Amino acid sequence: MMFALMALNAAAAMPISFFSVGLPTLMRDAGVALELIGFTALVYLPFAFAFVWAPYIERPGPFGIARRRFWTAASLIPMGAFTLLGAWMAQSEQTIAVLILAFLISLGAATLRTTILGLTVERFEGTGRTWAAALVPAGGALGALMGATGLLLVYGATNWAVAMITMAVVLLLLLGPGLMLPETAEQHHVPGIIGALQSFLADVENRRALAFIAPLAAGVGLGFGMMQPRLVDLGYTVEEIGLINGLFTCIALFTGGPLAAVGIARFGLIRMIPVGLLVVTAALFYAAAASAFSLPRLHAAASVITFFLAFSFIGVMTNLIFMNRATPGREGTDFSIFLCSYWLCTMIGMIASGLLAGQFGYATVFAAGALVAASAGALVKRLDLGRVPA
Repeated sequence: MMFALMALNAAAAMPISFFSVGLPTLMRDAGVALELIGFTALVYLPFAFAFVWAPYIERPGPFGIARRRFWTAASLIPMGAFTLLGAWMAQSEQTIAVLILAFLISLGAATLRTTILGLTVERFEGTGRTWAAALVPAGGALGALMGATGLLLVYGATNWAVAMITMAVVLLLLLGPGLMLPETAEQHHVPGIIGALQSFLADVENRRALAFIAPLAAGVGLGFGMMQPRLVDLGYTVEEIGLINGLFTCIALFTGGPLAAVGIARFGLIRMIPVGLLVVTAALFYAAAASAFSLPRLHAAASVITFFLAFSFIGVMTNLIFMNRATPGREGTDFSIFLCSYWLCTMIGMIASGLLAGQFGYATVFAAGALVAASAGALVKRLDLGRVPA
């Protein structure tokens, strides 16, 4: 099952990696203003609101079909179809249409992510849950390798249409692992979204967890939003950016997640959270210093890799918080509310990054991201993580 979960995490991450890394890269390469590039973060909008339809994913599937398999197929097949449709769109001439298409593909990716995360929380406990939490960034790393490197290289060697067709084929092939997902015999009653939200927010510890992740996610968004345009401005080619954001970042993501899992198993999550915040803050300050002091452009590439290592490191901790706060019987819904809140704050940070960079430069944006993320440290002592190992 681990293989299936990682493959499906990659399927959800691949198109988003392409549109969040590749699209800003191509737009900046075409001379688009930073203020406008920041709004490509709207592609993440379905991830910010996936909790709205998450309760339906927790209910029995229609026509007697196992719910996890049904929603996996209902996500991947439309994603593949919309991607094929994108092959007939000229990226340079129909930017608005491409953004709409990217939004629809993101809708499928968010639904798929909700489906597999609910299953992950449901099937793993204790130490197994810690390593399952590391699967999320690991699957994201694999998706980044396929989307941010593979597809950009295909685009550079051929054209937009071939890149879109390649993505569609990979998505449809990954339907296979989705049909291997196990199904639980017991299914709980899951309230509608209003009831689920009321129950979720009635828990004071959930509200404290949301208060903690908001500045952390916003700081990450401030950093992430301008990483790719900065590389373009420093003279990196599309193919080089794809290599940096895919292959080397994939290595960083595969490194950061397991390191965090080992640290949590050894020292406990509560002790590791400040370490994670320190790593994220240091990575963003490194990116700020590379821009502020005009360090050789190799430092810009290194700061991207360092940022993603820090992102995967803290990501295991936030995922574990979300998993342990989820209510049995509606794991996917509660996890989605947490994750959607995280993505909403990240998206706000990314949009703000373009506006700030256009006015004050890259160094200011990265420094602001570091300070905002670090401010989450003031809320760590208020977290009551319940079943999480201390």
